[in-house]
Amino acid sequence: VPALPPQVTSITAGGSPAGYLPLSIFGITPIAGVGDDTITNFNTPTFWYGGEPYTRLGVVSNGYVVIGGGTAADIVFAPQTFPNPARPNNVVAPFWSDLNPAAAGAIRIGTLTDGVSNWIVIDWAGVRNFSNPTAHSFEVWLKSGATPATEEVTMAYGTAGAGDPASGVNWGAENRDGSSGKNLAAPPANGSDWKINLAPPQAGGTSTVTFDVSATRFGTYPSLASLTSNVTPGITQVPVDLTVTP
Repeated sequence: VPALPPQVTSITAGGSPAGYLPLSIFGITPIAGVGDDTITNFNTPTFWYGGEPYTRLGVVSNGYVVIGGGTAADIVFAPQTFPNPARPNNVVAPFWSDLNPAAAGAIRIGTLTDGVSNWIVIDWAGVRNFSNPTAHSFEVWLKSGATPATEEVTMAYGTAGAGDPASGVNWGAENRDGSSGKNLAAPPANGSDWKINLAPPQAGGTSTVTFDVSATRFGTYPSLASLTSNVTPGITQVPVDLTVTP
């Protein structure tokens, strides 16, 4: 049985600690250098996604974050339907569309606390479509903590609205290799919030294969057992030294 990466099991209504909460009210300044089709990487406190720890994320102008950070190859203006093995992967996408914050709006990132829990919040505030003036406000909330038990990932909406007509829009999340993901079935309502639920990675299973060998002389002989399978990549090889005694 092959190992499994984290799985996105569902996206359920509710669960955000505060709904859409503009970071501007806390005096947090917009991310510098954000424009049309940009990604900005940040080092962060430890947070968990699919039972795995991360301390970095990439904020993309087109309405999604890349868990673990990304490069220019992870900037795509036309939204994917999840799951999709093409880059970007490990995506949380509250509003993936062709957006242009250089034309209107701002993107902010900050940490908030209620005195008990701490959150990394990414806020797209009043960011407009590339090809028309329709604007959107929405957030990603990532709970930070030292153990997998602290994992919470939510999306919250102030004003959602229609995505860019040329690119379309999608809302959802996927895992690190694009093999598992979920999409919202309908456009999110203004003021709504959603929780992304994931299962941790699963280790691969084991299998025992028996085989017979023979020798015409006593001694120790190296043996290399090879296995190919339609559920594991490549060729699995196990070297074994076999000793023949009188």
